[in-house]
Amino acid sequence: RLAAIDALGKTTRSTAVLDSLARSLATQDSPMVQATLVDYLADAHDRQAVGALRQLAQVPDLNPAVLERTRSALRQLSQ
Repeated sequence: RLAAIDALGKTTRSTAVLDSLARSLATQDSPMVQATLVDYLADAHDRQAVGALRQLAQVPDLNPAVLERTRSALRQLSQ
């Protein structure tokens, strides 16, 4: 999954791909995959992902590192 995200990040910034990745946040259980998706969406400046990021930030027992990255991404996208 990480390799797929990395490959997509290097090849496209299409809105369909960004939307699909944002929606997939809710189904990921790996903190490494979650963090990679959060970073990718923030780096792409995908403001459409704010809702998915907010939802992720409210997941009980979310990995603390993922939570911090998510909060950072939300701050970055709100500027």
